[in-house]
Amino acid sequence: MFLAGLFDWFGTEPPRAMDIAGAALLEAGSAHIKTIQETGGVILGLRPLEADAVVLPRYVDAPGSGPGVYDGLRWVGAATAEEMRELPTCEVWGYRMIQIKAQRRWQERQ
Repeated sequence: MFLAGLFDWFGTEPPRAMDIAGAALLEAGSAHIKTIQETGGVILGLRPLEADAVVLPRYVDAPGSGPGVYDGLRWVGAATAEEMRELPTCEVWGYRMIQIKAQRRWQERQ
C-alpha cells in the first residue's frame, strides 16, 4: 500500500517534474501498488512534495493495535477521542479509484 494523490494537473503527455510544479493536491487515499499497473501508469520519477509546499492530509487510521493520527504516512501519535470524532479516516482506494476521481474532475471542468 502507498498514499496516492490526485493533483490538479492535466496534460496530453506524461508529466515532467516541472510540469506539475505548483499543482495542488486535491485528494489522497491509500492504494495498492497494483493501482499503477491497472490504470496504465508508470512511475516517472520523483518530485519532493516540499518543493511545492504540498501538505499531506491529517487523518485517523487504525492499523495494528489501535487508532492513530497520521500526517500522510507519518505517524503522529495515538488518536484521542476528540481526534477520532473530528478527523477524517484515510480513504482506501480500489485499483481504479484515482482514475474515476480524475475523470470526474475533468467532467466538472467541461
